[in-house]
Amino acid sequence: MQLINLLGALLLAGVATAAAMPQSMSNNDNAQSMTAAAAPPGCRWVGKAPICGGSCNGNEAERERDIRGDGAACQTGKKVLCCRR
Repeated sequence: MQLINLLGALLLAGVATAAAMPQSMSNNDNAQSMTAAAAPPGCRWVGKAPICGGSCNGNEAERERDIRGDGAACQTGKKVLCCRR
């Protein structure tokens, strides 16, 4: 039970820290949209919230990185838009 309480407290602290972080610090790869974006034909979003860290396969090229991608926002890491070469 203590472990569950500790993990809950750490999760809440991480969420509060991420929420307080300026947009320019939390998403410095590209300008980020606050809405989910559907992947264009031949592409897919890789990475699953809350702990993202997507990467493309060898037959795909990375087109974009985003904290939200096609859905829920990442607390750590980013989702990657991968498109067929």
